[in-house]
Amino acid sequence: MKDNWRSLTDNEKRIVKKLLFGMDISPAWELQGYVGQVIDEYGSLALLPLDGNQLPNSMNPRLVASGYFDDDNQLAVIGPMVEILLFEKNGVLSELQILRSDGSALKRHIDPEKIFMIEQRR
Repeated sequence: MKDNWRSLTDNEKRIVKKLLFGMDISPAWELQGYVGQVIDEYGSLALLPLDGNQLPNSMNPRLVASGYFDDDNQLAVIGPMVEILLFEKNGVLSELQILRSDGSALKRHIDPEKIFMIEQRR
């Protein structure tokens, strides 16, 4: 395994678990079997099963779940949202995509308990 792949942090695991909550998931999606690689400044992760099998590049990723997080946390005004998307490819989780809708830097760490779910697909 390459040096830039690492174990998922506890918070990253909590984010993915929040997105998958209530879904009937495949054993291939159990998080203890994954490593991650940061792919952008928002903390998006490429995900790879620990068994080291590379996913075919020719397959398109499929959206599994999506949600958003209010990064501004202001009561009177809802500011730019942090969109959180989880993808699978070839039957395994492949990417946790995180982006702020206005393109600016995140103001705080994502609290999985404050993620508002949008959609789950299985």
